[in-house]
Amino acid sequence: MLVRIQRNQIHHFKETVFDAEGNPTGEERDILQLGISSVEYPDLPTYGIRVDITGMSKAAVKNALKAEILALFDRVEVQMQRDSAVRQHFDDWGWLEFDTDSL
Repeated sequence: MLVRIQRNQIHHFKETVFDAEGNPTGEERDILQLGISSVEYPDLPTYGIRVDITGMSKAAVKNALKAEILALFDRVEVQMQRDSAVRQHFDDWGWLEFDTDSL
């Protein structure tokens, strides 16, 4: 699968870590947030993913991104199948264009 990471949608956030009681621990997590689009399906929207990259090497970040992107597009593929099925119903029913006064 060929994806495009939109350069202007690459963000690095620092997030405070909280304990079980909701108190800050003094530690921070490094969060990478990216805007991802599919090159193969240009009609799809841009999707956002967030990955905790705290303490990760470059190779580990790459593997985490790959896993997150693959999981995202597994969900997107299921959604595309649902959308295709309902669009076929609208085609079959002739509901793509109609006069609301005749309903």
